[in-house]
Amino acid sequence: SIQNFEWYNPTKLIVKADAGPEIADYIAKDGHKSVLLAYGQQAIKKIGLYDKVVAALKKHNITIYELSGIRANPEIKKVIEGVEICRKNKVDCVLAVGGGSTYDSCKAIIVGAKFPENVPSEKIWELYEGTRVAESALPFYGVLTISATGTEMNNGGVVQDDEQKKKWSFGSVHCFPKVSIVDPKLQTFLPWYQQVNGFVDAIVHILEFLTN
Repeated sequence: SIQNFEWYNPTKLIVKADAGPEIADYIAKDGHKSVLLAYGQQAIKKIGLYDKVVAALKKHNITIYELSGIRANPEIKKVIEGVEICRKNKVDCVLAVGGGSTYDSCKAIIVGAKFPENVPSEKIWELYEGTRVAESALPFYGVLTISATGTEMNNGGVVQDDEQKKKWSFGSVHCFPKVSIVDPKLQTFLPWYQQVNGFVDAIVHILEFLTN
């Protein structure tokens, strides 16, 4: 028998070699003048992607604020740091350049950045506890560096709180990336074990959706 379902995904997905810097064109086209550039450790700098993306943003006279050091299994404190940067500087949008951890962190940051002024940034954890609902979010763009979780075109993510020893998920219709660029050439820079990890991660996520 036919199983009824509805599908909604507003993300513009671009799969194209050497296209990473083109994300700046989309950000500029949407009229944004400032961006929070979020990334992990130093990998995007080693492969030259960081310099190319920054140069492209500057070409459009977009002011750049940075959040670096997002680790694998991202921690809520780094998310709060990103929220604070956005709120303090009234940033227009957020750009994730990295893998699932960077994307997942940004999905919470864009919601926290739109909290009312009287709501502390630390309240972002309530999204994961289910005691707070995302009401709005900053526009969000991304350049993916490793395929694994499908985060580049979905609306959810996982973050952990080291102090509470909790790792929870959160999702909202407000958290779909507006544009995601997947450059297959970037993944050729990955060590073989990271490519294998990404492959296994993708398969496991598919099985989770099928069995839950």
